[in-house]
Amino acid sequence: MRVVGNSLTARFLVLALAKAGVAAEWYAPAATEEWLPTLAMLPAPTISLAYHSRSLWQQWEALLPQPLLGQVAFADLASTPGRATKLAEEALLDALSGDAVSYQPTPPLGLHPRLVMGARLQPAAPYLLPAAENILEVALQNEGLSPQPLPPEFSATWLAAEPTVLAQNELIAATHPHLKLQPRRRHTLSFTLVQPLVLPVSPALLLHRMPRGHLWVWLHPTHLQVVYDGAADPRQNTTSVRPDKPTVSALTQYLSNLFLALRHQPLAPPAATCVTDFITPDGLPLCGPASEGSPLWLLGGMGAQSALYAPALAEKLTELQQRAEHFQNILSPQRLLALNTEAPFVPESLQFTEAAAAPQVPELPAAPLRGETQLNAEPDIKRATEVRMVGKTVTSGADATWRDGGSKPKVQTSAVKA
Repeated sequence: MRVVGNSLTARFLVLALAKAGVAAEWYAPAATEEWLPTLAMLPAPTISLAYHSRSLWQQWEALLPQPLLGQVAFADLASTPGRATKLAEEALLDALSGDAVSYQPTPPLGLHPRLVMGARLQPAAPYLLPAAENILEVALQNEGLSPQPLPPEFSATWLAAEPTVLAQNELIAATHPHLKLQPRRRHTLSFTLVQPLVLPVSPALLLHRMPRGHLWVWLHPTHLQVVYDGAADPRQNTTSVRPDKPTVSALTQYLSNLFLALRHQPLAPPAATCVTDFITPDGLPLCGPASEGSPLWLLGGMGAQSALYAPALAEKLTELQQRAEHFQNILSPQRLLALNTEAPFVPESLQFTEAAAAPQVPELPAAPLRGETQLNAEPDIKRATEVRMVGKTVTSGADATWRDGGSKPKVQTSAVKA
């Protein structure tokens, strides 16, 4: 069997196959896939798969010489009554599932009380340590597993010539355009603070679910690291890795209002980088044969949540591969053929029901747009001290960091030969 991919999911699959006694030839393109280190739970039809995947991370950690996971105080911010209701319900479900999660009907200290009305709190949310990627590389090397470069004859025909698992999103999108994987430009912003930021905020990682995406911010005394995934944002529906100035401007303006300690410390323009995520039209992962009876299997489509789902999907595909008879499952790529892809995809985690009189959520600019912009006109971010607004996701990191300098720009994969 061949495995093609340089993603986290591909690496887990190679490890899982080796543990199952299946020899695999591993081919990897030069471009890697960037992933978010947070393993915080978000509601989805595959939530049970996500819980299982998180437990698999812990099992893999026990087999390795160094820790993969850390813990961080996490707050999922509510900024409207509809969001407050949804987050309180999710906190209850999480608690029933055994997680130490609760809902606090008041904003965490240090955040603007007119932007945040409450938070779903998890005092010890798991996340991947910065060294996790290197530790997995060592584990692969210890098993004698190292990738080969893609052969010159790489093409869709080559992929289907013998049993192969394709586990690289941009290659899936290029070789299977009929599945209509959607690109999402993910922004990573790093703000250097002029003065050390000392906040009486207990959560180190904050999340705000905006109407069109999730906003994460890791908070450090001397800098902020912010990620906006644009999961349902038409403006981010592009393979461009060039930062979008209106988006960067809106996020900067929002953060300046969210943290009370920044009222007298203007944020300097951030260092901004972008990568391209790919998601399926229904938001579910891909795990199964590319078509009925095909020797080519597809594994991916998780967008920015690839780190959360990687171990479970690798395990699931390994189990399916070992069965004598393939069968349809809810993650089968073939489900997308009958899907109406005209309707815009909105993740379940971003679906809220607001009363008619509820305050409007400040929004990132929608395409097309000219020039710089504010978060959105309703209400004006400059009137944040007068109008209750929905706070955007902020993630702060205490001792946790992403790669130095933020995520590196994604290398675009060249066109695949037909």
